[in-house]
Amino acid sequence: NDLGISLMGDLPMYMAKDSADVWANKEIFRLDEHGAQKVHAGVPPDAFTEDGQDWGNPLYDWDKLRDTGYEWWLRRLRQCAERFDILRIDHFRGFSEYYAIPEGGSPKKGSWQHGAGLDFYKAVSDMLKCEELGMKLLAEDLGFLDDGVKDLLRLTGLPGMNIWQFNDREMKEMEPEKAVNRAFYSGTHDNDTLAGFVRAELLKDRNSESDKTDELATETEIECLRIIKEIYESPAALAMIQVQDMFMLGSEARINVPGIAEGNWTWKMSGASVKESFDDADARADWFRELAEKTHR
Repeated sequence: NDLGISLMGDLPMYMAKDSADVWANKEIFRLDEHGAQKVHAGVPPDAFTEDGQDWGNPLYDWDKLRDTGYEWWLRRLRQCAERFDILRIDHFRGFSEYYAIPEGGSPKKGSWQHGAGLDFYKAVSDMLKCEELGMKLLAEDLGFLDDGVKDLLRLTGLPGMNIWQFNDREMKEMEPEKAVNRAFYSGTHDNDTLAGFVRAELLKDRNSESDKTDELATETEIECLRIIKEIYESPAALAMIQVQDMFMLGSEARINVPGIAEGNWTWKMSGASVKESFDDADARADWFRELAEKTHR
């Protein structure tokens, strides 16, 4: 903070079924008397996966949590407030309604069930104010959003997210008073890198890439820089560019492919990968610095 740097954390919605959190707090999860899951988390068929996603995580017993004043959740948030200036709340739509898959069933056999709703966020807000915790919250309002999720976001007053790769025009067409309560991302861990995405889009209009590799690389970089400039110049409260996108790394640096169980979450940033990305790293750093100063980012 003394260097003018703020840290944003990410708070997962669910716990692993073999985690210490579930083992030590069985009463706040939907488990039977033997500790086995009755239902588990996932999502129905969507744009990523036609069969839906089966995450396997235990689901919360929101009635039990409400009876305790959401104390377990508030403890999680207090821990985060010791570490972060901003906290991104993962899977925000799960607080409106969450998807429950019967144990042994497929995602297509699941159903939407009521989450904690506004009552939970009132408890969170009261705790942050009473304990004078300066951490701000950001809602990950992605995925299937019905009126209930949109109403909950509006009532909480939390800022939400826009992803350039999902709908780049949405931010352009959004009313300024709404746009200033949004964070604008180039992509998330579930997206391809910006360079990978742009390259794939450019290839759609080509018969072959074999004889135009240098030309394709140049066009990809120019378009990526244009997109980053667009994000910085947007009215969004926060411009978020993944580090892979700042370094123009391709699909080899992608973090995660939804619905694919193996080979994800392995990429790590190294000095070598950064140096290999630029002919002149200083010039690129100057470009980003000038853009940040110009847009007051």
